[in-house]
Amino acid sequence: ALEIVSDSAIQEAVDDAIRLEESGWKRDEGTAISTDPAIRQFYVRLAERMAQRGSLRLMFLNVNGGRIATSDSIEHHGRLFLCKTGYDPEYNTCSPFKLLMHFIVRYAYAEHASEIDLLGDTEPWKEEWTETSRPHDWLFVFSDSNRARLLYPLKFQLMPAVKRTGVVDLILNS
Repeated sequence: ALEIVSDSAIQEAVDDAIRLEESGWKRDEGTAISTDPAIRQFYVRLAERMAQRGSLRLMFLNVNGGRIATSDSIEHHGRLFLCKTGYDPEYNTCSPFKLLMHFIVRYAYAEHASEIDLLGDTEPWKEEWTETSRPHDWLFVFSDSNRARLLYPLKFQLMPAVKRTGVVDLILNS
């Protein structure tokens, strides 16, 4: 069943969403929300603020009363944005996120949403749901600190130069 949490009593739901977003591999790669307290706090605050505005849609696939897949989503002007997704790897043989997506599409249709935006890069799992894609832009904001003054040229000058040499591909493919 689909469960949608959208009101201000969201703390338990946010904790479950963060737990499910880890998806095993995200935690192992260090990219899960839970791996950095500051990032976790950002998503908790975002959920609280979106709930206050009536835009939060924490969507869960429930099986036998337990949450096994999630999409932290924002609904705005008839569009549904899927910000963070994940599922319990214990259920991976049942394709829990595909089932959740099925329910999300049905929900969006029933709500007369004009669009579901899967956000981020084009990935094979997203192409299973649509042939349409568009580029998304990145915004990097750096503070006026010594660390930021070092990171900026590394990110936008040194790393692109190293990538152009092909050294990274040579190392990764050997």
